[in-house]
Amino acid sequence: MDFDRDFGVNQVFVEDQYERWRDNPAAVDLDWQQYFSRLAGLPAPQPAQTLARPAPAPVTSGNGHGNGAAARALGSEGAFAGALLDLSAAAPDAQRLDAEEKQEAVAELINAYRIRGHLFANIDPLGLLKPPPPELEPENFGLTREDLDKPFATGDFNVGAPTLPLREIIARLKRTYCRTIGAEFMHGEDPVIRRWLQERMEATGNEVQLSREEKLRILGRLTDAETLETFLHKKYIGAKRFSLEGGESLIPLMDWLIEEFGERGGEEIVIGMAHRGRLNILANILQKDLSAIFAEFEDKDAQELMGRGDVKYHLGYSSDRVTRTGKELHLSLAFNPS
Repeated sequence: MDFDRDFGVNQVFVEDQYERWRDNPAAVDLDWQQYFSRLAGLPAPQPAQTLARPAPAPVTSGNGHGNGAAARALGSEGAFAGALLDLSAAAPDAQRLDAEEKQEAVAELINAYRIRGHLFANIDPLGLLKPPPPELEPENFGLTREDLDKPFATGDFNVGAPTLPLREIIARLKRTYCRTIGAEFMHGEDPVIRRWLQERMEATGNEVQLSREEKLRILGRLTDAETLETFLHKKYIGAKRFSLEGGESLIPLMDWLIEEFGERGGEEIVIGMAHRGRLNILANILQKDLSAIFAEFEDKDAQELMGRGDVKYHLGYSSDRVTRTGKELHLSLAFNPS
């Protein structure tokens, strides 16, 4: 691999690989292991050592093979190395090398879903888009259909199991990154944030489990947002209002955020935002009286407007709110003059 040619301008990618190597050398490809080992003045691992993470002296099992028990004794830190040693302990050298190459391919496949999976998400309800290219097919990574039922170490794929059949790994990757919501996050510059998102999405399959009550509350908040926008559009035709249409999910999101903030002991929230959606936030989050908002469209109170020189979607507002569990919060939307 020519690092200067391939990655000379991609500092973020190199830093991410380094963070992974520092946490667990087995989490990156052999080329990266050798590269970072040389930079650190450490012996460069050889192909037969590609995925074996340094561990205390191996513990010999009853059958005479070092089968990963020592690595597993390290707890979650050694789970990956232990799984790899278990999978290849009794294999001949040639088979072990092939198994390690296959394991590298699985790691590359997992990372490819993280980087490119959002491009293949099922977001076309009419089915008009062309079928996606076979970019994420196992064959592109040197894997075959015969490998689908073979167990592989999951590495840093946060699924709660050290090994899974390749078929199950792919199914979980598709569920996490290619369902009806895509997740594009690997372009972010902060590896801590990327890892935080990655761990939480993969642990849940990128799906939040909601109760019926929670679903009904979200539906109600979406309905509130849509109803207001529809009314303003029909009642005040041509009036500038910076609609929230197309982004109504902001209202249930803000509602959840406020409720959660109150549950965690928060007492005050100050909101700063641009024009679009401010009227909906004022009405459905800060609970500003709708008659006051409508009056601003109609300029009914000329005396109140005297000298103010501002428009309705620039105005701020404050209110007190009580959460579902009785917690009191003070909410403020800052003015946004322009």
